[in-house]
Amino acid sequence: MKSTFRFVFLTVAMIVALGAVSVCNAQDDDDEAGGYVTARVNDANVVAAANFAVRERGRTSGTAVRLVRINSAKQQVVAGMNYELCMQVGVKSGQNQESVYFVTAVVYQDLKKVFSLTSWARENCDD
Repeated sequence: MKSTFRFVFLTVAMIVALGAVSVCNAQDDDDEAGGYVTARVNDANVVAAANFAVRERGRTSGTAVRLVRINSAKQQVVAGMNYELCMQVGVKSGQNQESVYFVTAVVYQDLKKVFSLTSWARENCDD
């Protein structure tokens, strides 16, 4: 009787332990799902998002902003699409002067394909 009880107890303990490991692995996989993935900088949607970001930033800041280059891009599927863009942009700083900066911008494109600028940060994001 004592050995049967010990066998049942050890079997249940192993099942619980394996179940816990399985749950942990499933949670790790969920962390990766829905995350950003690398996108091609010449992809038509990435270019459209970058051009929108530059136009919108120029409109809201009241300065002339020009896209110099898309350095890297990531995309994330949500209810629509997020584009995280590392870009070099030119910003008019005087009559004929332009300063070039690195910026990271996040552009959201909803299910109706309408863009909105979520964030714009001047930072060295050159990869």
